[in-house]
Amino acid sequence: MITVVIDNYLAEKQCVELIEFYKANTKRVRQYMSYYPFVVDPNEIPYIEKKLNHTAMDVNKSKLGYFGLVKWKVNTELGVHRDFHMEKNHGYRLGAVIYLNDDYRGGNTFYDDGMVITPKQGRALFFDSMYYRHGVSTVKEKERYTLTAWFK
Repeated sequence: MITVVIDNYLAEKQCVELIEFYKANTKRVRQYMSYYPFVVDPNEIPYIEKKLNHTAMDVNKSKLGYFGLVKWKVNTELGVHRDFHMEKNHGYRLGAVIYLNDDYRGGNTFYDDGMVITPKQGRALFFDSMYYRHGVSTVKEKERYTLTAWFK
């Protein structure tokens, strides 16, 4: 499986600012399954869009479709899955997860082939999340915040 892992993709200050942005926009948050995402509007955080687009172009010549911020409460997890449906992926070719904090326990990203990625603040994962089956282990202590993105 090919996963591009980039440590320090976002600086600590940027991660903290994104968590604060999430907290300032709780009216936009809607529970989805067991976690709490909201989609960031186009041009709302342009420096993040630019960075994501640049990286996706380098990884597989794709462009940002959309991204959002997600809060994972204690005792939440996400079982093995693929993003979207394999035959109807709406043109998405790449997914990304960026860990905005790492002061929690659990919440590892894992793949059904046994590979596990440990969260680290600012670490980014870019992979074909429509093809590779992946999940999130149970968050056991404190809240987990991520930025998630999909590219066409």
